[in-house]
Amino acid sequence: MGIEDSPAKDSKKTKLVTKSTVFLILLVVAIGCVASYLSYRGMLRYNLGIDEDLAMHASSLVNSNLKALTGELTLIAADSSTFERILSPSSNALKAPAIRRIKSIFHTVIYNNRDVWTVYLLDGKGTCVLSTAPKIVGKNYYFRPYFREAVSLGEGIYIAEGITVHKLAVYLSKAIRNGQGDTIGVLVFRLSPKGILSRQGDISVSSFFNRETGNSYLCAIVSEDGIFFSTGDNLYSFSPLTKACRDRLSRTRQFPCDSIKSLGLSPTVWEALKKRRRATFTYNHRRFSAWLSPLGSYDIGVLTIARVSLPGFPLWTAPLVFMALFLVLALALGLAYHNYNKMKAEALQNIELERRAREFEVLSRRIIDTANQGVWISDAETKRIIYANAALAEMLGMSLEEILSKACFELLDNEDGRSEECHKHRDADDSKYFEIDVRLKRADGATVPVHINSSTIDTSSGSIQVAFVTDLSEYIELRESVRKLSKAVEGSDVTVVITDINGNIEYVNQAFTETSGYSREEALGKNPRILKSGIQDQAFYEEM
Repeated sequence: MGIEDSPAKDSKKTKLVTKSTVFLILLVVAIGCVASYLSYRGMLRYNLGIDEDLAMHASSLVNSNLKALTGELTLIAADSSTFERILSPSSNALKAPAIRRIKSIFHTVIYNNRDVWTVYLLDGKGTCVLSTAPKIVGKNYYFRPYFREAVSLGEGIYIAEGITVHKLAVYLSKAIRNGQGDTIGVLVFRLSPKGILSRQGDISVSSFFNRETGNSYLCAIVSEDGIFFSTGDNLYSFSPLTKACRDRLSRTRQFPCDSIKSLGLSPTVWEALKKRRRATFTYNHRRFSAWLSPLGSYDIGVLTIARVSLPGFPLWTAPLVFMALFLVLALALGLAYHNYNKMKAEALQNIELERRAREFEVLSRRIIDTANQGVWISDAETKRIIYANAALAEMLGMSLEEILSKACFELLDNEDGRSEECHKHRDADDSKYFEIDVRLKRADGATVPVHINSSTIDTSSGSIQVAFVTDLSEYIELRESVRKLSKAVEGSDVTVVITDINGNIEYVNQAFTETSGYSREEALGKNPRILKSGIQDQAFYEEM
């Protein structure tokens, strides 16, 4: 029995080891599956967290842009006395100076803010009375909510497709109140959506939803009805529009209903966004996450949609593949986290540098625009003027548009001999800086004498020439007056003697030399006592 029992015991041990090995393998496989699944879920949450950071950052940039533009709008609207003269029923002749002043301010805003398309003024009934876009003058916009919000709340923000220009835009409005606190008009900025969105993503909605690669998130502006658009793209809605929504859009003429494309999603997506400010949805077999950030207390907001690009892992794959994938994902996660932090820091640093550069550019232009000295900037190669300030325009009696249509040498008076020397400096390749006195042509045909300091500056996009122009008219008139006076004194028959505070002679005219017999060289530096003859008494000389 003992000999026969030994193979049986060995067989039992073998079966036990086999069962234990299978159990251990299954346990390892189970741990690998759980670890892989948990890492997948953790990375998914991490990815969504990154997208949420980007969404919040995008929203803060949009709010920052709108806050800056609202501040500028408020500053302009504060000049209520000027607007009151424009909106009063007085004659056009009395209004003219105020209209010129406001038009100048409007054009300065357009020039300094490339994201502002149009600036216009509405009277108390919603009729446009002044605009940088002449074709909307005389049109009534009383039906627009941004007008009614400004009248009732003091300011408003609205998105719509313009009924005149047929382009999607963001409208900022500010009420203009008189001294009694009554609303007499509304000032409106019509803004570029692309500029308001800080050019983030710069991708159309259709491209974002239908491409696997490219931008990982989309930034758009959304209305209270869930209608959104990005950088000048078509209009989209999450779900088909209801009849009540279509009737409201037709009544307010906010958007043309026929141009709105629906993603065909459930209405619960937009409802979840309005309620929880966050929602996830599937479109075209792809997963997306969306965040809604309201703009202040208004019914519009910034919509950020992120593509969830992390693929799913099949949990039925072989255990070794799961374990290898877990290790690879752990390593990739560490590298991705490091690279992400590095790229995010660089991106934020670049954004801050760009912001500071834009602020410096605006500040520099304001300084030049308000300078008393004329300034023009021209392309160093073509010599075309690309910028001029108001002082130069006033000096030449031209508008800024007229100056910007010319080359710098076209402003020179060709009949002035000094202009040839200026042309030589212009054509010299190695002339980085030169000064010259020339005459410039005014719009009325007259000429103005000026002194020009010109410097050539190399930039990343090419070389430019910066010229500072000083008007010499008053200097030349003063010099001519002094010359005439000097000539009159020199030719006078009356003796003229000029001394310093110590009584020493500094100047005598010709009549003095003829009367006294002293030459000019003999008299200079002497005291008038040399003229004493001894005949007259002391009182005579003191009176003289």
